[in-house]
Amino acid sequence: MRAAPSPEAFIQGLRGLMHLDSHTYRREDLERWHSSLATLLLELRRNLNSLAPIHKLPPELFQRIFQEVVLLAGDGIPVLRERHSNLVPTSALLTLTHVCHTWRQIAIARKSLWRRVDNRKTLQLHTFVYRSHPLPILSLHLSVIQTVDSIRWMDHVLSHYGSRVRRLDLAEYPPFAAMVIYPLDRLTLNPDTLECLTVCSETSLCYPPSFPAEPQPPPNPEYGQMFRNLKAFAISPVIMHLPPNPFPRLTHLYLAFPRGLPTEVGCAVACLRSLLLRTPALKFLHLSGLSRDTDQDPEHQLMPAVGLPCLRVFVCTRSEVSAALELLELFKLPRDALVRLDGLYCEDPDEEPLPRCIASPELFASFTRLKLWTTHEDLQLVAEGPNAKGENEGEPTSGLWIRATCVGLGADSWSDWLGDLLQAAISLDAIQALDACVLDEHLLHSIVPKMRNLRDLYLLINPSYTHIGDGDHCEAVAVRLYRRLCGIHDESDSQAYPSELCCPALRRLALEIHSSYGKKYCMGNIKDFLKDRADRLQCPLESFYVLPRLPIVEHEEGNERERKEEEEKEGPSAIPEEVLQDTIKLELAPYLDVVSEINVMGALDPLPFSTFAMWDVWKAEAAEEYWTLSDEEKARHYIPWTPGRVEQGASLVKDGNV
Repeated sequence: MRAAPSPEAFIQGLRGLMHLDSHTYRREDLERWHSSLATLLLELRRNLNSLAPIHKLPPELFQRIFQEVVLLAGDGIPVLRERHSNLVPTSALLTLTHVCHTWRQIAIARKSLWRRVDNRKTLQLHTFVYRSHPLPILSLHLSVIQTVDSIRWMDHVLSHYGSRVRRLDLAEYPPFAAMVIYPLDRLTLNPDTLECLTVCSETSLCYPPSFPAEPQPPPNPEYGQMFRNLKAFAISPVIMHLPPNPFPRLTHLYLAFPRGLPTEVGCAVACLRSLLLRTPALKFLHLSGLSRDTDQDPEHQLMPAVGLPCLRVFVCTRSEVSAALELLELFKLPRDALVRLDGLYCEDPDEEPLPRCIASPELFASFTRLKLWTTHEDLQLVAEGPNAKGENEGEPTSGLWIRATCVGLGADSWSDWLGDLLQAAISLDAIQALDACVLDEHLLHSIVPKMRNLRDLYLLINPSYTHIGDGDHCEAVAVRLYRRLCGIHDESDSQAYPSELCCPALRRLALEIHSSYGKKYCMGNIKDFLKDRADRLQCPLESFYVLPRLPIVEHEEGNERERKEEEEKEGPSAIPEEVLQDTIKLELAPYLDVVSEINVMGALDPLPFSTFAMWDVWKAEAAEEYWTLSDEEKARHYIPWTPGRVEQGASLVKDGNV
């Protein structure tokens, strides 16, 4: 038996072939030899790579590392209503398979790496499905162009792979096409495997929805039962018939209703009632795009509320104020639920009806903290219950959040409506902490006297954004509050007192006042208030905080002489903040015998309470376990008149955003 030539002799022989006349051999022979040599070089490179120190690691460790790489790349959870963000991230996995032959074989052998895929490339879709067989497909995202061929193609894909799909995300486009939402009864899925279904469409709405004129397959006989084990269900927009079956395991539900469709498409209230009666385990409910139905059947108003005993978070966004409040009559929620009505809108608050009857009285009676602020057009109200230990600080276990916008109609278009809502829906007697900044002080005078258990009051008086003028109005608001808390009912008669003391439990008071008085910072009123509260009413404060704020005075160039003449006649128009603080401290020092603690605070000092803080519980991260909300649907505080403030506790306010 002949011995194999040495590698050196083999290479020398190849070099000799390079000098032969190319016409001596046929092209087919040259191509065959070239292919053999390429394969040989590839094998040589693999053997060379196998000598690398990293390849001494066991394959199981590589598989674990690859799994972590895929997880860090993202799991393809879609952002609802944003089709382009819904593609499954596969580039990291594909990059690993192109490093070397060993890594490629290890990755291919790990079937769990190939269980998330989309249809941006048909060959890639089939490859991922093949390599993950027979495991369930964790996530299948299908973007569908509204054409007959595209719909047929999706029918084909689901008929072959639908039985293995655990999560299915359907996105339909383009936005300029007529609405042709893929009907749910065409789906071919395995009810024992399917856990999550999202259907989002960007196409233009038309009514009634219809497919192109062609023979249609008969409805799926398993329709309804196909979704019986769903844990998460999202549809945007809701213009198709929802499955009629019970959803005993459904915990996450997102429904976006289209605006402007005729009522015949389906009454939202009736649709919700029918669906929610079949979701006993529901924990997170998000509704969007609701409008009040002026032609609603009166019988719907007489129907009993739907009990949702397991619900943790209820969110309603981008809806009319009246439609969102009507849901408070429809849903009976547990005592520890969070209700966020966000991004609401209306034309005139005075025309918006209040809830006739709150279906969750125990929830609304649990609130002990209240935060509210208004501008001409905007309103935000946050009512929160105690924490898990029953204390009035820290993360609340229950809450009501309302953020709404209207067209400006006057000095404070929200005052009357907000006052009526608070007195009708919330047990003001249970409120122990109030943070407020409103344009109309009459709102405070209507609700504060009803808070007999109020212990902490923080009031930000800052109407500078209303262009009312100087700080005189701010001081007037503060004076009226002093008089009210001292029991002076009639401003024209300082000796006229109401029969009951206002806020007898009040212990901590913080006032942030923007003033133009300078050294005359209304000190006489503060002194009278502290002394009267302690001596005559026998209800002294434990802590009093003053947060004086002076406006930034800017003078035009060339008016320096006029400014100096004005200061010589009337005194300086503005003084340094440190000087103002020292002046107030000096004047209030004698009153430490009636108030245990008096603090005069600067702009950068930490605030005494967690004022206007947004606790992390409102982010409801568990509600986004199966999908991500768009930025406009996420919870956020917006306090436009407090730039640069650092909040204590949970939030950071900067440039007006929390």
